[in-house]
Amino acid sequence: MTVYQVFFPVFTSGYYYLVVFWMKVNKIEIIDSVKPPKDKEPLEKYNLDVGILKYMFEAYFKETNISELSENIKKSPYKVVPLDWATSTNKEDIGIYLMRHMETYFGRKGRELNIGFFPRGTKILQILRGRYCEAMLTSGSNKKCMDIVHVVDNWMTANKHRLPELQNKFKEWFSCRSKK
Repeated sequence: MTVYQVFFPVFTSGYYYLVVFWMKVNKIEIIDSVKPPKDKEPLEKYNLDVGILKYMFEAYFKETNISELSENIKKSPYKVVPLDWATSTNKEDIGIYLMRHMETYFGRKGRELNIGFFPRGTKILQILRGRYCEAMLTSGSNKKCMDIVHVVDNWMTANKHRLPELQNKFKEWFSCRSKK
């Protein structure tokens, strides 16, 4: 199996961003939904964290006697991928942005990267919050999964008469299609 990219979700200073190591082309990309402050160089925000991550990843390959990859990582410069939807105001959804970036990033340039986000769009965030919440709550790894499924099942049984009304509301709230 050939590995082209390795993704590292990073949590630091109260928010998340993604670091992507390209294993064959000697580059490291930082994908961050939070704009860097205007008074700082874009990379200044990440130097310490990405530097430590790069050093540890390089050391791992040295330790496991895969010197080619260790050298590739050592030579790899890092850069921030510009994102049209990067924000300086929405810090509540940074986990949603991170998960979506990990799902959809395959190396396209920031301007060519179309993953459903818009600078001021909120509908896709609502949809993704629901999707990721459902995946976490019903995951087999969640020890409380069956408890949650039982609570939802009991609620559905008790509210069966309201289901058509609720389905229409959910369709309205979470529809991806724009209304004409």
